[in-house]
Amino acid sequence: MFNSIVFKHDVSGDRTFLLKGFAALALVAVNFMLTLFLKPTGMMAYVLPSVIWLIIFSILWTDVSEERSLTSKLLTLMPIVVAVGVGIDLIEGLIVGYGMNIAVVYPVNIVVNLLRVVPFVLGVESFRYYAIKRLGRSVPWVSLIGFAFTFLYISPFMFQGLSGAGGLTDFALRVFTPLLATNFLVTQVSAWGGVKPAAAYSLLTYIYVYMTPILPNTPWYLKPIFAIVGPLIQLAIISASIPNKPLRGFRVRRFHRASDRRSFLGLLLIGFALLGFISLGGRFMVVISGSMTPTVNLGDVAIVTPTKQVSVGDIIAFKGPSGPILHRVIGVDNEEGLKYITKGDANNIPDPFMTEPKNVIGKLWLRIPYLGLPLVYGAEVLGGFLNLMTALVITTFFLYFAAISRKEV
Repeated sequence: MFNSIVFKHDVSGDRTFLLKGFAALALVAVNFMLTLFLKPTGMMAYVLPSVIWLIIFSILWTDVSEERSLTSKLLTLMPIVVAVGVGIDLIEGLIVGYGMNIAVVYPVNIVVNLLRVVPFVLGVESFRYYAIKRLGRSVPWVSLIGFAFTFLYISPFMFQGLSGAGGLTDFALRVFTPLLATNFLVTQVSAWGGVKPAAAYSLLTYIYVYMTPILPNTPWYLKPIFAIVGPLIQLAIISASIPNKPLRGFRVRRFHRASDRRSFLGLLLIGFALLGFISLGGRFMVVISGSMTPTVNLGDVAIVTPTKQVSVGDIIAFKGPSGPILHRVIGVDNEEGLKYITKGDANNIPDPFMTEPKNVIGKLWLRIPYLGLPLVYGAEVLGGFLNLMTALVITTFFLYFAAISRKEV
């Protein structure tokens, strides 16, 4: 199994190099223990970790500061990559709404946070690249390093109070998965270009997070999906921008032919069109019950467009007590304000509640028969659509990560 792993040590048999790594690891452990047991408060909570990370940076810098062949190119590319991430946030905000960024309520918070993250980023990225140099740039090692370094971004106190499967699931979806995706991205950037582009990406991202007045107000159950889609797109941009030398026995297809480029451009335009449709209020809904049979069947994909005019006979999507519902309007009640009476075509009685106009998502525009059946059955196996979509997005990210990580540069 491990015979296929290619170890590429830039340094071998160097005791000094090895001792520096042990010293850095010991300081990381000290930082963890201080946070967990000493529990510094006030400015000491910022100063002590910052000093430790600066010491780690000073210990390792001479061994990790070399320029790789892609360092300059990736360093130039990082502002564009981060700008793409900001654009993805803007689209996400259009879909789910925005909320106030509490990190910018007071100007002093911005200054303190930025002063705190600079030593952290310098120390972490120096240690990350040290690990890459020591262990190698193969897919298993890059993946393992990305996974391990995710824990450096998690406070020990986040683990306290986690109890039962519900608490662990919430932590995994809301905290760990987004951080894991970002760390996989940064680790790959570090493997390709060294400390400088990885540190540039992290610092620019922190500057955006700590200085923007608003951020997407994403529900916790959607966080892992959006948090993985962003790094996935950024990783694709980076991968497409660097030269590629295929590994032996591994062929990487490039877009050399005009037909390939046209296909790629077509897919890109379709993607932007879908994002535009969603940002304007359009929705794609998978039908998970037979209440509208035979007009709309189980597994159909319903395309819903926003509307302000609803008439009797229209099929509308609206917010129900336990989630979106797609039923037909069979009447209107004006006694206490406008309300719609709805019923599924296959049901014998109307819905036990009426729908206000503010709860109408949109009107059925198009039905694609049975396209969503695999999602319906997959959701049954995994325990819900949220788990299914999260699993699909995570699987896509890691398969793509594994594929591009095999590029030799």
